[in-house]
Amino acid sequence: DKGRAKVAASLLLTSPGTPYIYYGEEIGMSQAGVFDDMYRRSLMQWDVSANAGFNTTGKRWLDEASWFPWKEKFEPWWKVDWEKSKKKSYVTVAQQSGDNTSLLSFYKKLILLRNKELVLRSPESIKLYEATGNAWVAKYTRGKNSLWIILNLDTDKVTNFKAPNVLHGAYLNLINDELLTIGDELVVEAGELMILSSE
Repeated sequence: DKGRAKVAASLLLTSPGTPYIYYGEEIGMSQAGVFDDMYRRSLMQWDVSANAGFNTTGKRWLDEASWFPWKEKFEPWWKVDWEKSKKKSYVTVAQQSGDNTSLLSFYKKLILLRNKELVLRSPESIKLYEATGNAWVAKYTRGKNSLWIILNLDTDKVTNFKAPNVLHGAYLNLINDELLTIGDELVVEAGELMILSSE
């Protein structure tokens, strides 16, 4: 689910500390199964070619029993799973690269913002606000710099709430470079992330 994946990325990449991204997460890559470690080692999905753009040899170690000696009855699985997966839309880097609304583009935008804004990755203080519906509302501060992080955790419904008085004012939303003025009530679209700067 792209909406939930964006919310998860928003929480990860607007949290202090060092984020950890497992390969494929940035394109919403799924696993063929969950009960065996081998499924976590799927080939990165670069494009829709036979080996997902991972190599041009025609060979896949994931489908060779010699790599899984602990499996008594190993059955090749990756090619079968890939034939199903690649029929879905937007499952590769190539498909998502040129689309500004894709999950991959969203990750890139957040990583760029995180690298640019020290207060985002290393705030000296974080103030959380309650009574904000389904929205996560926090003010990050470092020295004289501050950013507001507002995220609707509900990917199905718009949320609205009475904005704290300290949030009233004019801001630049760093996610889409739009100017907005916040008054008594704030409406946040389903799954929407705002990173607001008053500077």
